[in-house]
Amino acid sequence: MRMRRKVLCLDWDKRTVRLLVARVGSGRMTLEDAHAHRIPAEVNTDDPAALGGVIAAAMAAHRIRRRDVIVDVPRDKSVIARLPLPPTPIAELPDVVRFQAVKELPFPVEDAALDFVTLTADAERKTATEVLLAAVRKDVLGRIRETCAAAGLRPARIGLRPYANLVSVMHLPGMAERRVLFVDVGPALTEINVVHGGRLAFTRAANVSVPVLGDDDRWQSSRLVVVGGGGEQDAISGAIHDLVVEVVRSLQAYRATESNVVIDNVIVAGHTGVETELAQALEKRLALVTDLFDPTLPLGITGDRGAELRGFSAVLGLAWGLSTRGLLELDFLNPKRVVRRSETIIRRARLLGMAATAAAVGAAALTWSAYRAKAAELADVRKGMEDLRRVVRDARDLTNRSAEWDEWQYDAVWLDHLMILSRALPGPGREVIIRSLVCDSSSSSIRVDLIATNRERVKQFVDVLADLRAGGLPDEPQDSSRPKLYRVEQGSWVEGNTAEPGFSGSTQVMLRVVDVEEFHSPAAVNARKAERERFAREF
Repeated sequence: MRMRRKVLCLDWDKRTVRLLVARVGSGRMTLEDAHAHRIPAEVNTDDPAALGGVIAAAMAAHRIRRRDVIVDVPRDKSVIARLPLPPTPIAELPDVVRFQAVKELPFPVEDAALDFVTLTADAERKTATEVLLAAVRKDVLGRIRETCAAAGLRPARIGLRPYANLVSVMHLPGMAERRVLFVDVGPALTEINVVHGGRLAFTRAANVSVPVLGDDDRWQSSRLVVVGGGGEQDAISGAIHDLVVEVVRSLQAYRATESNVVIDNVIVAGHTGVETELAQALEKRLALVTDLFDPTLPLGITGDRGAELRGFSAVLGLAWGLSTRGLLELDFLNPKRVVRRSETIIRRARLLGMAATAAAVGAAALTWSAYRAKAAELADVRKGMEDLRRVVRDARDLTNRSAEWDEWQYDAVWLDHLMILSRALPGPGREVIIRSLVCDSSSSSIRVDLIATNRERVKQFVDVLADLRAGGLPDEPQDSSRPKLYRVEQGSWVEGNTAEPGFSGSTQVMLRVVDVEEFHSPAAVNARKAERERFAREF
């Protein structure tokens, strides 16, 4: 039986530092201590030295003397994408994922730490066809390390907060196989996730300012809950309204990628003080069973501590993930290692060269019989060299296949465009509703059928898309030096026949994706073919 070990898990946002001490191992996690400490308003959480001092003070106040720590990266500091792949051997996934990540990241792949989770695999053939890619800039990880160092801590693992929340949901009673919308409310950033069957199906961060109730100079811990005074109701109501809008927008974006899905439960976590009212508002708006995050039953502790631990979903997920080997699959500090084929070739060549030299020296000093034995060894060396040549040829074939995969993969860019459309919608769910959406790779187009309260809202939607530039987003300034992202065509506006109260008409919008059209142009296809032929001749 493996011995259980004590671990320290750490998580923070703009207002609060959360510390959790637990014993993990043998598939179990026992909570020993959990504390939340309010960050003083004058402390800049982007300053590692200042934040590290707050963490060190919190640890000293609660007499926590651990030095190794498990931390996480929030959703807004990471890039997450689902990567469809052709059937790929499991052993080759790190190479292939890194190759495909070049097209998904908004920054050079050399500047990022990458890890991934296999989503779809064939166990019999030992191949995978879809992974969840997670990437974090190295400078972000550097600031996390500096913060921990300033607190006298040493990171042992750096996970991903949405994935830690996924692990917490999996441990709630009856939720492991349900499709759950999980809303983790923070003072400046709320993470909205959809989890299903132990997988992260959708994740998004929403920037909504939430008033955190309570006195900034008082402590929050697993034994103390800070409550607020009066005068905040207008701010609270506005924040709840904005959060409901962001949740609805997230659901629309998710359903655009997976049609006809049904959300079974909504769970609200966080410790800002608005979670109860938000849960009631979401249950009314979505007509779904909505609960507050309560980990007391799986932790085996008294139920009256559920509210105290409502903001600890991420650190609890980190601890639970450490209790079972392989459960916490993402680790940016120790990602799944990419073994480059060139390193393998050089290592084999060095070993074979040393064997050949030893065979030649031995043959000169030994008798005829010994010479014949060494000659046999030399034959083995030559056979090994032929195997090495085959490895080189395999490398050439892999490069050619990668180019073919690149062409195949270029048709799988629609998720990014669906996200852009959802962000461009004016008043989603209230003033404009997408009735159907069709992505056509053969014509490099997206056809959107929608209804709206009036044609001006449709015109606003079309104008935003027509002005978008490559690499830009609807709610950000556009770089006019970059080419346009779409060629937009709007169909006729048809009054009535919407079957939805408050919506006056319908229309159709056709988007031509410019870079996809260029990728499939005859000139681009011929250029890629010529490059593959040149590479084949060089080898």
